[in-house]
Amino acid sequence: APIASPVFTGNVGVGVTPSADLHLKSTTSGNPELRLEGAGAENGIITFLGGGHTNPAVGLRYISSGDSIGHLAFYANSSSSSTLTERMRINADGIVTKPYQPAFLARGLSSVPASGSVFLFNSVTFDRTSSYSTSTGRFTAPVAGVYLFTFSSMGNISDSRYMCRLYLNGSFYVQSSSSSNHGQYQDGKLSIHVNLAVSDYVHMYNAGPKVAYSTDSGEQWFSGHLVG
Repeated sequence: APIASPVFTGNVGVGVTPSADLHLKSTTSGNPELRLEGAGAENGIITFLGGGHTNPAVGLRYISSGDSIGHLAFYANSSSSSTLTERMRINADGIVTKPYQPAFLARGLSSVPASGSVFLFNSVTFDRTSSYSTSTGRFTAPVAGVYLFTFSSMGNISDSRYMCRLYLNGSFYVQSSSSSNHGQYQDGKLSIHVNLAVSDYVHMYNAGPKVAYSTDSGEQWFSGHLVG
């Protein structure tokens, strides 16, 4: 006959007088261990449920089958759905993958930006959080943190400086600048970490007087990702 599951009220302690809802204490020397073991090759999961909610909000799953054996996956549920979605994974080699981490690459220009205008990159290679706008040239931070932005633009052969600026929330922040080049092609390049709050935005601006050589996607690009 099946064994009835006991129901406890108040704090529960194993090997100790409890000072928390569940308090376990090893009675032997060495490193204590808490073990969750399935009956077969199932992928065990621990879920966390907030008070007043019917569906788990966070889960921690051990992957014990197929090519993913030894992987540890982190799940979250940001809505009322009963389904947890994998948000991060650590594989057996210690490699961490975060498929929802903000990151984008925009390439090519809708037109060559005149001096005193915004770079509008019109081909989005990838944008995990749909945070880059091809119509405004802006990347808007979906979450607060430090971001790394990189930019490259090939300038034309006019004998003048090529000043490419990163603007933060509509104001000048930093500049990449080439010297007067006696009629040679020169690039504007930039790489910088920027601390952003939620909804802060950045874009690239041509302060001139040189302009881009072409709209080619291999010569004009802007990228960024959340560092942490």
